[in-house]
Amino acid sequence: PDNAVPIFDTVHLAPLEENMLDGTSSNANLRFFVGYAGWAPGQLEQELAFGRWHIVAATEALVFADDPGRIWRMLLPPPVRRVSVDRAESSSRGGE
Repeated sequence: PDNAVPIFDTVHLAPLEENMLDGTSSNANLRFFVGYAGWAPGQLEQELAFGRWHIVAATEALVFADDPGRIWRMLLPPPVRRVSVDRAESSSRGGE
């Protein structure tokens, strides 16, 4: 639409208009992202400082991925695996 705002590459932000829903739009690649997030003052900055959010660059490939249900999994960093050793057990075996 004429009132679409460019975001990056060929991705634009457009207000939802009736013609987008009735099939008459000439836009073949439409994807709707709907949601809400809200934070108290300073909360987002604190969550970022503690590493609770991961900021990644948006790409056209991500926005229009063939399987949109996998986008979040594609963006998550690999899990950190930690191993715990029972020190009492290892010392009873002669410090192995």
